[in-house]
Amino acid sequence: MSATVEANTTRGRGSLAFVLAGAFLGVTMTVLLITHFPEMYYAFRNQRSVIDNIQNYIARDAADKVRNYLRQKVSIMEGVAYLEDLAAAPKRERQLILEKLLGLEPAFRHLLLFDGNDRELAGISRHSFRRKVRFKGLVEREVVPRMRQGEVYMGSIHVDEVTSEPMVVIAVPVTDIFGDQKGALIAEVNLKFMWDMIAGIKVGKNGTAYVIDRQGTLLAFSDISRVLKGERLNRLKGLSDFIGNADSPDSKTGLFKGINGKYVASNYVPLGTPDWAVVTEMPVIEAYETVILQLTAMLLLMLLGVAVAVATGIILSRRIAKPIIDLRNAASKIGKGRFDICIEAEKGTAEEIAELAQSINRMAYDLRQTTTSIDSLNREIEERTKAENELRRSEASVRSIHRAAPVGIAVARNRTMLTVNRHICEITGYTEENLLGRDIGLFFESDDEYRRVGTALDGTVVPKEHAAVEAKFRRRDGKGIDVLLTSVMIEGTDQTVITITDITPQKDIQEQLRKKNLETLEFANAVTHDLRKPLTTMILVMDMAEKGAFGALNDDGVEAIGNGLKAAQYMQELLEDLIACAKLETGTQELTIETTGFKELSEAVLAGLKYQIEEKKIIVETASGDVTFNADKKQLTRALMNLVGNAVTYIGSGPDRRIRIGWERRNGAPVFFVEDNGMGIPRESQEHLFRKFKRGSNVRGISGTGLGLFIVKGIIEAHGGTVWFESEAGKGTTFRFTLGGDYVNVKNFDDGDRTVKP
Repeated sequence: MSATVEANTTRGRGSLAFVLAGAFLGVTMTVLLITHFPEMYYAFRNQRSVIDNIQNYIARDAADKVRNYLRQKVSIMEGVAYLEDLAAAPKRERQLILEKLLGLEPAFRHLLLFDGNDRELAGISRHSFRRKVRFKGLVEREVVPRMRQGEVYMGSIHVDEVTSEPMVVIAVPVTDIFGDQKGALIAEVNLKFMWDMIAGIKVGKNGTAYVIDRQGTLLAFSDISRVLKGERLNRLKGLSDFIGNADSPDSKTGLFKGINGKYVASNYVPLGTPDWAVVTEMPVIEAYETVILQLTAMLLLMLLGVAVAVATGIILSRRIAKPIIDLRNAASKIGKGRFDICIEAEKGTAEEIAELAQSINRMAYDLRQTTTSIDSLNREIEERTKAENELRRSEASVRSIHRAAPVGIAVARNRTMLTVNRHICEITGYTEENLLGRDIGLFFESDDEYRRVGTALDGTVVPKEHAAVEAKFRRRDGKGIDVLLTSVMIEGTDQTVITITDITPQKDIQEQLRKKNLETLEFANAVTHDLRKPLTTMILVMDMAEKGAFGALNDDGVEAIGNGLKAAQYMQELLEDLIACAKLETGTQELTIETTGFKELSEAVLAGLKYQIEEKKIIVETASGDVTFNADKKQLTRALMNLVGNAVTYIGSGPDRRIRIGWERRNGAPVFFVEDNGMGIPRESQEHLFRKFKRGSNVRGISGTGLGLFIVKGIIEAHGGTVWFESEAGKGTTFRFTLGGDYVNVKNFDDGDRTVKP
């Protein structure tokens, strides 16, 4: 019997100790996870954003270099085809022109000139007659059937069997002075520069870059042997949205298996024309090295916390279990008639257990027909004092864990800080004595920032449920810092655990990217400025020559000067549009808000287009009323000028040519419109019309940069609005747009009557 009781006693002690130790460990792990998970989540998200921006910048820079290289070659060929009437020139003159072109551009290897009946008019090559014949066969098979479409043709890349260099065939239409196609100029262009450029791109320490086409074929890579084999990368999930999908997004980032079979942070940017994409990859371990180090530190800290929790749980559980076993043994002795017992609660015993022990002592004493002694009462007071001291020591242990955390942690009640750890002092520059009992508003950069954060957290800086928000703090030394503020209520209390993480380094990286955008824009401005001077001089000189300032010109001279003047003016317009696009894309387009009216804007636009409107005898309808609002007058005028200018340009040649400019009410707000009954936009061209360099398929022969509607969209969206259109080929087009945002305030809304202006 005694052995059975002893065995049961041992099992009971072990079971209770296990439950108590497990509970203490669970509470400790929960607190550690709650305090560290938000930090790791936002660190990962911020690191991913930084990596995506850096890779996207590298990929776009490489894409621009490849795209500009090919555009340069096309522009040279178009310049020759446009300024020189090749089809009508004598055979010797045609051959001389091709020889000059071959000498001017080292990248050209073969040149062929065909007439409108697919007959070769002239040809020249840097290589042997046999290789020239092979190139001519390639042209007759793939290029000649497409020449009559009247568009620039760019074939797929092929590798020269002798030099193992990448080549591409480019064909541009040759037109006469009336814009009619008279043939095609075809060149084979060396793209070896693309291999050298891609091999030299640095993506982090161990990253890589390469180029693919829409079929997934590898076109350029540091390992040339894989390119020469014509390797297909269709297996890579990160490229699935681009390969075989003409409607792929402008870029895509994510974590996928890369070209070398390892997981990477991948990013691709399509070139547009040609239909290729530049892909950058950075190993995941390198991309998220900072987050991995933080995670390792957090895991080590959690392991330390687990060890402390296990040790503390075992010690406390044993201390709690022992007095319960003692009470059981005492009750067993009393049951056997032994009343001379006295149970003493050991150090650290809970109050309830100590009270139960005293109750048993009193019961035993009463059984001996005695009363409670003064000594028993003194022992009870002493044990209670010991229990209170042990509780304070336990609280001190928890505070030690909370002070060792790698982020700033505070416990607050009604916004007043009750405890703070060492990291809060390091982040803010205050001492613990400065902060205890102070309102958390002490940290904020301003009262407005304090109220903003309070609003973001449902009206209070210390919400009842877990929340997180970025905030502006002011350190004690006056330095401003960016922090991530999170808070969570302690269940069953009116206290809140607040964590503060310094995210100033991440913000600095974002600022560096912003400055990089500004540097890019400044470079574009400088290049544009340098190009404007010679263009302005060219336009002035050709205008003077056209007016006879340098003597009379024959008909050919007048025509040549006129063509050159149009080309220079087109280039000047293109430069203006390109710098506007750069400002929109880098987010550096600043708005100057002032009160203006739609009537004022439309009158300024019509005055600027007066000559073209009168020349084409267009009837313009406007409204006599007005809508006034706060907006950027200059930018909205430019947007409206582009819309009305397009309507004038593409009005067609019908007898009743009309343009309507005005607004209409929709849901109590103005919707502005520009409507024409011109040539309209074909359905197949409508989806991509607001993209750069996209125009309708029915506007061949009509000059334009293809940037106007892209600029319109950017200006309207900068004002918080939306722009869209309805159109049908041959029946006209209607563009509509709205204004929105906090700073666009409609002052007046008068429908007015229609006014017709011839």
